[in-house]
Parts: sequence; structure tokens; C-alpha cells
Amino acid sequence: MLLDNRRRNSGLFNFGFDDKDRDGFFIERRFDVYSTPLVSFSLTPQILVQRAIDQGSFPDPDHFGLVADLDFRPSPNTTVQAVANFSSLDFSEIEDRLRASVRAQQRVFNHTVALEYSYRDRLFNGSLGFQDVQSSLGLVINSPRYVLGDSLINLTYQGSIQYVNAQTDQADLYPSLRQDRDLSCIDPDDRATTGNGCADLTRYQVAATLSRFFPIWYGTPLPPTPTEGLRYTPTPVVPYLGVFTQVQGVYSGYSNGDTQASLRGSVTLLGQIGRFSRPFLDSTEFSFGYFNTLLEGKSPFLFDRVGDSQFVIASLTQQIYGPLRAGVQVAYNLDTQDEIDTVYRLEYRRRTYSIIATYSSGRREATLSFQLNDFNWTGDPGPFSGSGSNTVESSVIPSIN
Repeated sequence: MLLDNRRRNSGLFNFGFDDKDRDGFFIERRFDVYSTPLVSFSLTPQILVQRAIDQGSFPDPDHFGLVADLDFRPSPNTTVQAVANFSSLDFSEIEDRLRASVRAQQRVFNHTVALEYSYRDRLFNGSLGFQDVQSSLGLVINSPRYVLGDSLINLTYQGSIQYVNAQTDQADLYPSLRQDRDLSCIDPDDRATTGNGCADLTRYQVAATLSRFFPIWYGTPLPPTPTEGLRYTPTPVVPYLGVFTQVQGVYSGYSNGDTQASLRGSVTLLGQIGRFSRPFLDSTEFSFGYFNTLLEGKSPFLFDRVGDSQFVIASLTQQIYGPLRAGVQVAYNLDTQDEIDTVYRLEYRRRTYSIIATYSSGRREATLSFQLNDFNWTGDPGPFSGSGSNTVESSVIPSIN
């Protein structure tokens, strides 16, 4: 029986690899401690296997992690979410072992207004790598998706004001003497070698996105029966070919007087060949996208600085045999001719469950997850999803989940 519209935990247990926070391989399992249509609270204990092997003397509080997740919905238009992520249960260094966020969201007319606070938010900013935002407090307004008349062009926009403490490489924003410089926002492993420091600034940002999908061809799905359209997937696959176009403009202003303005355009060819029903090479998903950015100014922070102005993203996912599929996605900077990130994916998919393994060379993260397609399962989580950190796109910080 479906009690509410929350998405339930679909994994039995997960294996993960996090070389940054958890020193490598770990195992986790989520438990729903309390769940009603109004409030849900879950705990995800973790065993940090590789750290325990490297350090020895198991068990030790440093060999365990924990994720606590609270979701409170006092009304249909109001939600409050809080997450505390501990990469160690040794609380003597909790300031470097805790990541946390709180988000109170209210629907106002057809917009969402959110008050957000995050502590040590972990973001991946392309070629600039992982960046920690030590703290951020602010207000974010998101629009719904508008369709502009008969043009089929989608419009979304966002506005925010945030007080941010994060890493900067601009020496005028922090004391020049090393002993006076605040290093709390910098990863502990980098504090001894970095020449950067931390800065507190107010950040104002507006962003707008126009997008449209141009279908070139649609095929017909197979009947939704266990031997045809539902043989390996919870819903029949529809073959297609199309082009997705997008233009995004972002303006960011900072309380020290700096500004960063960008206009990014992209064109992506997308396709699905086959219906994933026959046992051999009956499913090929592919995409190839080109992104180019016009940029003026530069952010004083590293976490939202536009570092990749011209790049491509290409992906291919292929059925090997039966329910087994393999995929790879590559992001490549055309200006520097450097790889941004490569994500590998191996999937064993059935109609009622999936086993998915991913590895990101740029993020140095890996996951192995078991997922059940139950009553609240909303479909494929995405061909290259599963990493434990958000990605900054055109300097826009993703909303806290």
C-alpha cells in the first residue's frame, strides 16, 4: 500500500569508494528509523573497510561513518530537510569530519522559496576539482518550468542571495601572513601546501535557462509484457533520436565588488537504438554534447568559478548480453585538452531490480548499489548518476537535496 509520495529507499545495501572523505572502500546500509506521511527519519551506518585495514586496530570509532536524514512535511506546500554526514565517529576532529545541510522550502504561488544552510558542502567544479564551501546561508528562489507558447521552448530561472565562507586565491581577501590566514575552509590534507585562504563574502546571483528538445525520430515500444517490453526494464523502452539545445545566462555579484557573468550554449545529440528485449546488443544509448561559454569577470571563490569554457561530453551505454549493460561517459576540455572526468558504469538490470556499479576517475569515487523497482520506484536514476557530490554548472550551486 502506498502511504505517501516519498521515494522509498530502493537499495538493499551499497558498496562505495570515496577516496577523499572515507579513505577508499566502504559498505553502508540505510535504515528507516521512523516514517509517517508527515515525518521520516533514517540512519545509514557505514563501515569504512579500507580505512580500517590501513589503520589496523579494528574496531575503532574512526572506522565507522554515519548519515542521518530527516524529512518533515508539515503541509503539502512546505518541506524541511536536514542531513548530517559523518565520515568518522571519532568526534575529536568533528569540524573536519562532518558535512551538514538544512533546507526549509515553501511553495509561493508556483515558485519555491528556500532558506538554506550548509556546512562543508562538497562540490565538484569540473577541471578545478573538488571544492568545499565551509558555510553558506541564504535564500534561493526557483521558478517552475514555463513553456513559451507554441515554440516548445522551456524557460526556468533562479535568484539567490547567500553569505558564503569559502576558499579564495585572491590575496587581498585574506591576511598575507600565513599564521594569520584562516585555513578552516581548505581540505586538511592541503593546508600545509596551499597558498590560498578563506573569505567571507555575500554572493548575489541570478540565472535563466532556455532549452528545447528537437525530436528527429521516435520508434514504437514493445507491448508491456514480461517477455517483451518488460523483459529487462520496469517500463518499455522507446527508441528515439533527437537534439537537445540549451542556453544559460548567469550573473554573480560579490560584496567585495567582483562580478562574474557567463552565457553558455550547448547542443547535444541524443539517441536510443533497440528496445532492450532481445538477449544480444538490443540496447544502445548514446549522446554527444558540445558546450561553449562566453565569460566576463571572475569569481573570487574557487567553488563557483567558471573553469571550463569550451568542452564536450560524450556517453555510450551498450547492452552486452541479456540484462548486462556497460557504459562510459567522458567530459573533455577543448581549451586545455585535458580530461575533466570519465565515468564508467556496469549494470545488471531486471524488471524488478538492478545491480549497478559506477566509477568516476575525476572524482575518485565508486559505488556498487542494489536497487529494487518497488511501488515507489520512479525509474532509472540516470545513466551516470550515483556519485556522492554535487556538480557546479556555470557557477550555479545545485539545490540541497
